[in-house]
Amino acid sequence: MTVFFSHTSVKQFVAVHLFEVGYLGVLAVLPFLVAKPLVGLSILAVLAFLSLSAIWRMLTFRCVPNLETRSVLITGCDTGFGHALAKRMASVGVTVYAGCLNPEGEGAKLLNKASSSENIHIIPLDVTSEESVMNAIDVVKKKTKDEGLWSLVNNAGVSCLVDVEFCSMDMYKNVTDVNLLGTVRVTKACLPLIRKGQGRVINVTSAAICYPYQSAHAMTKAGCDAFSNSLRREMHKFGVRVITVEPGNFYGATGFLNKSTMTGLEKEQELVWEKARPEVKATYGENYFTGVQQSLSSFAGTSCNSLGPVVDTLEEAIVSTRPGSRYLVDGSSLLFDVHNVLLRLGWLIPQQCVDYILEREFSSSQSPLLKTKKTS
Repeated sequence: MTVFFSHTSVKQFVAVHLFEVGYLGVLAVLPFLVAKPLVGLSILAVLAFLSLSAIWRMLTFRCVPNLETRSVLITGCDTGFGHALAKRMASVGVTVYAGCLNPEGEGAKLLNKASSSENIHIIPLDVTSEESVMNAIDVVKKKTKDEGLWSLVNNAGVSCLVDVEFCSMDMYKNVTDVNLLGTVRVTKACLPLIRKGQGRVINVTSAAICYPYQSAHAMTKAGCDAFSNSLRREMHKFGVRVITVEPGNFYGATGFLNKSTMTGLEKEQELVWEKARPEVKATYGENYFTGVQQSLSSFAGTSCNSLGPVVDTLEEAIVSTRPGSRYLVDGSSLLFDVHNVLLRLGWLIPQQCVDYILEREFSSSQSPLLKTKKTS
């Protein structure tokens, strides 16, 4: 039976991580070793510890027995991580209840056509609707009977990519209702089934780097992280695990930032521009969003082009006998995920440096501030 790490041998895994540590060590430590040896050695120690921890987790991995008797409910299976995970878990024999916002849509149809579709049950699921959630849980309860539910994966999520001054309260409420309250709503409904199966709740959040233009997305995912921490401590007495998976730069692979969504983003930005207050328009200038789109397109170009690393991690969280409480998954098409490196080294790097890096990367070429600097 194919399970986690089926695509990567132990030797390959070890080699990749050793290479990453060596490369990052050279980049991060050399300047400090020359200027401040103590700081450089501290950074090197942190990198070595993270790498060795990952290797140890790989070498000590054990799969839960009898996967064919386990069941998992996954939200947001229409596209992205949820869709890919549903196929993966069904292929290893797990019974998958795939929550789809549009059960008649293309995503659901593709799941029904999958080679392991006999293990996939499509369930209509709108995480913003109490009625829809309870109907979905009733279906799962009837099918699982006395076995309970082994795993819940809260994956459904949305985003809006505009500055705070352009983001309406309705937009904030919509993102919050899906990303944060949707996670809480589905989790509360599933907990009795999870307790019965002594299973686990897995919440897909996001790398906590807080990019510009993503305040709504960032704050709701941070809320999910806080919710997960509290829930994990509450559920420990019941033998239930609560796990957080934080994907890095996978925005292109998930479809959050690709050619089709960039077209939709342009229309969304036109609408928020029309609704913006006159003083806000005067401050930013009518060409501001053109620069924003250019910076987001550039960022999307550095996205990991595969969902595989996140799906592998989610599979480990589901099938491992000793899963971690938190996984930060590196994305990016570059040699390494720069933003995740910043997170891991955050306590060593002044916040002003992180702010500077992100402001430079995401700044609009049409920013009124940049124009002022150029003309002065």
